[in-house]
Amino acid sequence: MHERNRGEIDSYRVVTQVLTDSRSTTHDSGVIRFSAMTPGVLELRDFAARYTAAWCSRNPASAAAFFSEDGSLRVNDDSPAVGRTAVTQVAQSFMIAFPIFGW
Repeated sequence: MHERNRGEIDSYRVVTQVLTDSRSTTHDSGVIRFSAMTPGVLELRDFAARYTAAWCSRNPASAAAFFSEDGSLRVNDDSPAVGRTAVTQVAQSFMIAFPIFGW
């Protein structure tokens, strides 16, 4: 069985809660019922967990690997970082600037 580190588990819980909340409905009784998950939701949940784990790994290349060679990442009002190498550099600077977040 694959062991998860604490950051990956916490991130997975956040992603799971977001996806669960988007599927839930509350009936008059106050009981929350969930519709069946479609394969698309399962794939999205898996992608989100892996993407979050990559950021939490503190390995900028792992986070950048989710972007295509000509993909881009824009943080706040900065110019977009275009290309996987540039995305890696932005991820690294972000991880250095915010070490308290556990990534």
